[in-house]
Amino acid sequence: MQLRTGSESHMTPKHTLIQDLLLDLLATSRAPPADIMGRMDEAAWMCLNRMSREHRLEAQLHWRYMQNGSSWTVPAIVRAEWAEAFRASAFRSLALQRAMLAIHKLLHDAGIPHAFLKGAFLAWNAYAHPALRPMRDLDVIVGAADARVAHAVLVHGGFSQRRNSVTSIDDAVESGKHLPTLVSPVERIDVELHVRLAKPEVTDMGVRLADADTLIARRIEEPFAGLAVPFLSPTDTLLHLIVHAVYEHQFDNGPLTLSDIAACIGTGKIDWTALARAVEVGGWQRACRLAIGLAEHYHGPLRGQDEPLVPGEVLQHASRLMLRDTGNRSAVLMLARLDGSGTRARRLRVVWSKLFPPRSVIASHAGIEPDGRGVWLHYPSWLFDGLRRLAASSHDTRHRTEVRALQAVRSWLSESEGAQARQPDFISDRLH
Repeated sequence: MQLRTGSESHMTPKHTLIQDLLLDLLATSRAPPADIMGRMDEAAWMCLNRMSREHRLEAQLHWRYMQNGSSWTVPAIVRAEWAEAFRASAFRSLALQRAMLAIHKLLHDAGIPHAFLKGAFLAWNAYAHPALRPMRDLDVIVGAADARVAHAVLVHGGFSQRRNSVTSIDDAVESGKHLPTLVSPVERIDVELHVRLAKPEVTDMGVRLADADTLIARRIEEPFAGLAVPFLSPTDTLLHLIVHAVYEHQFDNGPLTLSDIAACIGTGKIDWTALARAVEVGGWQRACRLAIGLAEHYHGPLRGQDEPLVPGEVLQHASRLMLRDTGNRSAVLMLARLDGSGTRARRLRVVWSKLFPPRSVIASHAGIEPDGRGVWLHYPSWLFDGLRRLAASSHDTRHRTEVRALQAVRSWLSESEGAQARQPDFISDRLH
């Protein structure tokens, strides 16, 4: 695969050029650079299309092309795939809608307070079309005290538990993020009953999101097919998007997050005062600056202000982290932890913590129940696979570049506010 320049064909930093072009094609605040599109050959477009498929961006690209893409030099085969992805996403949104209404009716009739999270709120209340917000599953949060009953209610209503769910209900309620995955009876949609918004390892990093009961008490209700369907509030949704992207995924969950943030703020329903309080308590000023700054970089001013929130080089590093190789995310994270550990003793602690994971990690790798016999028989396979990926990534130029970008973003996030504190606060200065 090469990028053409005139009549010559020579190798360039093609991967980053393709990443940058993909992000520009998704941007709603500017047109993608025509000179870069003119240098794309068919192989480069197919590479871009693979990235878009991997990160569930094809429906948005189709929408952008239909609105503003008359001058885009996209091959017909790629445009056709985008159009088919949009059509498939639109049909899937109908199936997701039916499953969501069925879940709501079952939980409502059982008297169990609940709220649908993130994707469900955004697809039907924030985006111009639900197909623009593809969802792998439906997420709904319930209080920990109601979790076991809610699970039983859905099972009694025809939902079934996925056989490869590796977390027990008790473990999930006590220390997990969500209960074992359920599947809707007709549409075969995956459903996750959450008891927390963040994984335990994220809360160990000091991230303290509100508990489920508090979130449910602040929920909003939107009319939907004659019903008042509860969703997480837009303010809590925005904070969830930011924490999920910056702390849980370190931006490897893709550019969809940026359009999510833009759409969420675009509802005009953010309580900026409440958000400012939560950010101050959580110490998430820089995380919010980075996430909202990235969204503004591609989707224009969202706060009614034009001053940049983040240095340009940090934005560039974070942008490219969103499109990193999903198959080697864990290896890249491990390399970044090792490189940033400093002393040999700290490196050894990092290695030790990874060499002996919880049995649930081994079970997930093997696709078996965590409480079943023979879980540790799969340890050699897990270890070999992890070491193979780590060795491959350590010698892969692209992955080493990702490690450096990750370290640069982490370094900026961990810096003292210092001079930043003398600038207007990006939330409390009325960003609506």
